[in-house]
Amino acid sequence: MTDSDRRPWTSADWINKFRDHFTPPSMLTERRPAVETMRDYARRGRFAASKGLLRNCGIAWCRFIAVPSLIGARVWEWLTERPARFLVVAATVKALTFIPPVGWLVDHVITPSVNAALWLFL
Repeated sequence: MTDSDRRPWTSADWINKFRDHFTPPSMLTERRPAVETMRDYARRGRFAASKGLLRNCGIAWCRFIAVPSLIGARVWEWLTERPARFLVVAATVKALTFIPPVGWLVDHVITPSVNAALWLFL
């Protein structure tokens, strides 16, 4: 939304505008925004027009939630883009689990964390 957007006057216009802003984009045809675009929106978006708590919360959300999750998703996308790449990484991770500290980490940190997350979210 930019400052040039006109304010809707009827309830149907309000509902259509609301629906337009909360309808997810088509993942197969639209490119996702770059990290710099997300940072610009957090700093200068319409919700952050005034310097205050709302703007600071938006910037914190961008830094600590949106950008890290975006990076994780894009790394996963890059990893699964090619079967050979995925197999090499999977074999490397499996080989690393034979090293005692990594095996301990998997058994005592990663597996319980995954189980807790699955129990919590599913």
